[in-house]
Amino acid sequence: MLNAKGGILGKKVEVLFRDDQLKPAVGAQRTQELIEKDRCQFIVGGLAAHVQMAINEQTKRRRCCSSP
Repeated sequence: MLNAKGGILGKKVEVLFRDDQLKPAVGAQRTQELIEKDRCQFIVGGLAAHVQMAINEQTKRRRCCSSP
């Protein structure tokens, strides 16, 4: 529905999911892949605080937006 109305700022929105397995190292790796390979510009993070910290570190390094 969002894309039918023109997306966000004229860009199509696509939701990608990755399993962090509740492990910070896996969450960091998946986040890195989303940013570098899939060119994600906004990351909505993990459910566990310790994983979210690892995700936040990756987004800060790569200047990508993150939300818990």
